Amino acid sequence: MKPENRGWFESIERSSALRAISSSYKRPLDQCELQVDRADSKGFVMLAIDTTPGYTDTQPFPSAPAKWTYQAIYRVADNRVGQW
Repeated sequence: MKPENRGWFESIERSSALRAISSSYKRPLDQCELQVDRADSKGFVMLAIDTTPGYTDTQPFPSAPAKWTYQAIYRVADNRVGQW
């Protein structure tokens, strides 16, 4: 997945080899809300609210190829900052 810019979020990328989502934090932001769309007709669902850079998605890969899409937004004091 290519890096995306969303609000104050610098980058998010998924490595199929490492199955990790990496993110860059800038202070004073203290959380990053991650959502995923696993192409299962549920749309974007909550994945995690991460408080440290680097998050690993532990969901097993599907048996058939599928495009998983991630989005992230920063949070300050439990409030979203920026836009999806």
